[in-house]
Amino acid sequence: MFWELKCLYPGDNEFTFESYSSLPYEYVVDAYTVSALGNGSSDAGARILDEFREEVRKKAFGKKKQPNQIDGKKIAKSYA
Repeated sequence: MFWELKCLYPGDNEFTFESYSSLPYEYVVDAYTVSALGNGSSDAGARILDEFREEVRKKAFGKKKQPNQIDGKKIAKSYA
């Protein structure tokens, strides 16, 4: 199941819509929840979520940044 979100962004005297499609098991956290994590501050809540993501990546992959994308077909061919 895919979710499509339509986001409204302010621009030069107008608003523009952008779409975001998420895959199953991707999460978009609403502003109220982010603010609650930060004790009423959405900035503080966002920092908590950023730190959480970095710690998960660090434990799973040994570094805070997202792992590099690989070419699975190329790697598989090297084993053939």
